[in-house]
Amino acid sequence: MNALRERPRTVTSPTQLLVGISELVQPLAQEGTTRNPLQITSDAALLVANGVIVAAGSRTEVSEHPQAGNATTLDLGGRAVIPGFVDAHTHLVFAGDRIDEFSRRARGESYEEIAQAGGGIARSVEPLRQRTVAQLVHDATPRLDAMLRRGTTTIEAKSGYGLSPEAELKQLCAIAALAKSTPVDIVPTVLAHVIPKDERHDRMGYVERFCTDVIAKAAAQALARFCDIF
Repeated sequence: MNALRERPRTVTSPTQLLVGISELVQPLAQEGTTRNPLQITSDAALLVANGVIVAAGSRTEVSEHPQAGNATTLDLGGRAVIPGFVDAHTHLVFAGDRIDEFSRRARGESYEEIAQAGGGIARSVEPLRQRTVAQLVHDATPRLDAMLRRGTTTIEAKSGYGLSPEAELKQLCAIAALAKSTPVDIVPTVLAHVIPKDERHDRMGYVERFCTDVIAKAAAQALARFCDIF
């Protein structure tokens, strides 16, 4: 995938000392081995200042940090603290419902068979085209909240359900609006998903138009950081 543009981040919050952590799980940056990829610390603490973890480890060690004296103490009551989950390749913004296709896949039908019968991505296109950006944001917000409650703190959100340039950019605008209203880090990706039926006679022309009318405009408007093709 190709990087397009970085999104600036600004986070402000008071300094907090998080104690009462039964187990603190941290990834280890070990080169050449994966034997022990995690470090687990019992009776641990975290010191957070301005949204950034400035100290992590045993409660005794973290409590001696210079910034700990002015921190607000928050007791987590014996909970474990683990890194946030990273969920790649999500379609956070969509419209319509294809829940029945799960049953069809469970019965052994392939994605290609379902698509040939009118299902798959083609079934999601028209509902998305009929929704406004505000409606798409409204629909996606509960999904994003549910992901955060379950520990997901970073997601890649792809377009690809609009197929037309206007609908693709609308989907990316909804993703951008969501990124401004949530603590979840959203990595927006513009996805060339499938070629619309009325464009299949000119596949290369469609790809060229997608690059010009979708990818270039998404980059110019800072609506995507990566591009992908299916």
